[in-house]
Amino acid sequence: MKTRLNYAILNNGEVKEVIDSSVVLDDDSHHTKIAWINSLVESNPGCIFFLVTDTTDIFEAEDEPEIESVSMMFDANSPNWGPDPKYALSFLKATQNHMNNVLQIRGWLVLNDVLDAVGLERTAQGMTVGWRRDADEDGTGDGFIDFGLDSEDEYTLAFIRGEESTVLLDFNVDGDISSKVS
Repeated sequence: MKTRLNYAILNNGEVKEVIDSSVVLDDDSHHTKIAWINSLVESNPGCIFFLVTDTTDIFEAEDEPEIESVSMMFDANSPNWGPDPKYALSFLKATQNHMNNVLQIRGWLVLNDVLDAVGLERTAQGMTVGWRRDADEDGTGDGFIDFGLDSEDEYTLAFIRGEESTVLLDFNVDGDISSKVS
């Protein structure tokens, strides 16, 4: 399956730069892209990286592109971070589970709810982008929150093994949920 992936750096809600637009043929090339994005995240603190699929030009699209995932670095900028990767992994998994419980009870969450829980800075997109409990039923999302900790990319695996103290969180948002919640 071919997928066009557009990676963009957003800062304060504005597109700072489209950093890559390419056709990915398989999962291996996608994991290679993720490793490359990880290196860019480290050199652009405070920026948010969006993976936007099936759009030809992020700057000139008539409609907003559908956001498939939001990636942010969990590092010393979070008050909940600690240099011990085992503590950080335990905290992140517990927070992911808690946020999924809140999603089941409330029925929806915006990204800023999760960023607050993790201790990351809120974003403009975080007010409208998020998750809906029933998103899997209508095909607009997964219906659950995932921080991307089960990723097979080398950087995440190194964090899980305790070899890295920071990790790129890849939130699986369902997209803009503002018109779908009451």
